[in-house]
Amino acid sequence: MSFDVTSTPQWTTLAKRYEETKDQTLRELFAADSDRARKLTFDAAGLHVDLSKNLVDDETLAALVDLAESSHLAERIEAMFTGEHINNTEDRAVLH
Repeated sequence: MSFDVTSTPQWTTLAKRYEETKDQTLRELFAADSDRARKLTFDAAGLHVDLSKNLVDDETLAALVDLAESSHLAERIEAMFTGEHINNTEDRAVLH
């Protein structure tokens, strides 16, 4: 079954969010939140992740999480790694 993430309300929310924030700079984001580096830096799965130096804020991150959850991203990743038949165009499993 095919799924078009760009047709979801969550995608529309992110597109609107982009229009609202596209002119922001990192300088402005850091000036507006002195705790930005601490809040957006973490360790996960053996990686050190620093989102503070990306043009995102709490609202954008929440919208991204909402998109992932509503799209059942975790289940789709699991299906890929367990070898389920998910590549409809090539009619086979995807193991990468």
